[in-house]
Amino acid sequence: DSSAAMGACIATSDEERARLDAEIRRNKQLDKQLTFEAKQGKTIHKLLLLGAGESGKSTFFKQLVRIHDKGYDQESRKSFERSIYKNIINSMQRILDACDKHGWKLDEKSVAARKKVDAMAAMEEMSWNIDKDIGDSIALLWNSESVKTAFSKHDEKGTQFYLFDGAEHFFNKIADVAKDDYIPDEEDLIRCRIRTSGIVEKSFDIKGNRFRIFDVGGQRAERRKWIHCFQNVTAVLFIASLSCYNQVLYEDRNSNRMTEALLLFEDISNSHWFGETAMILFLNKHDIFKQKIEKIPITECPSLQDFNGKGYEESMAYIQMAFEAACHNPVQSVYTHVTTATDKRNVEAIFEAVQDIIIRKSMKEAGLLGG
Repeated sequence: DSSAAMGACIATSDEERARLDAEIRRNKQLDKQLTFEAKQGKTIHKLLLLGAGESGKSTFFKQLVRIHDKGYDQESRKSFERSIYKNIINSMQRILDACDKHGWKLDEKSVAARKKVDAMAAMEEMSWNIDKDIGDSIALLWNSESVKTAFSKHDEKGTQFYLFDGAEHFFNKIADVAKDDYIPDEEDLIRCRIRTSGIVEKSFDIKGNRFRIFDVGGQRAERRKWIHCFQNVTAVLFIASLSCYNQVLYEDRNSNRMTEALLLFEDISNSHWFGETAMILFLNKHDIFKQKIEKIPITECPSLQDFNGKGYEESMAYIQMAFEAACHNPVQSVYTHVTTATDKRNVEAIFEAVQDIIIRKSMKEAGLLGG
């Protein structure tokens, strides 16, 4: 089995090898199931969500569950609570570290509030909790001058530090999160950041068509699991963050995020594994990009240094051109959509268009459509 051989070549330890073997077994099982469903006369569209880390893949995936599946019941939403606590405490710690580094002094009340947050952060992560006391401390810090300064400068040259996109959402609703009866709502789930490890899959039936969607980890260490695991993929949904052009990777401080996304898209769109696969490109985080482009030019990205235009429209067009030019396969069409994965209506409209592309492609392959 070539996929097993390929897996064995890249495994670095017994544990990694065992995990890859389990992944391969699981995919064989999934393929058997797909074959069984196909024999029953169902049309199954196998979709792969790919992209670099923090591109918004899992957010897109969660939106599809929300729109086309049964959504998230109370118990499912409750299970996100710990991750939300981690998101909030880690984000505040990063902001406070930046205050120390750049000399943005905290006032007396903020210093007292910080001690409480630091004491919580020093405990085992599993015991982290945001009660009224910690919630009030975080609210006080969030409204302090120093923290506001650090937050406003977290994406600027010279004062840049990593902060996940949902931080502001949770800081603004910290009073709700701190309540005893807090249960995350669907918006909290969409904004919550959990690194995808391994492969998450979900099936949806939409208008008589079955879509099977796989979300895979985007960090470099996770990517090794991708390609050899998947055959007979109807479409790759490649998600790239528009707003990451001035940021570095979580796992490699010397690599620019957009350069990494461009290289990855080049790799995927020209891969022999996906020669027959529809390539759908989502340029995501459009809302953040639109704000950022007013202050920071896209030439901050080494791969976009030749750009000599200005403003939102020209910058957007140049990024789209850079991605589309990365696909050298003459028979491969790239279908590009500009998206904001945190916006439910935007995802709904875009996925409608995606379904159309996929269904037309299937009909064409079955000889039911000319052209």
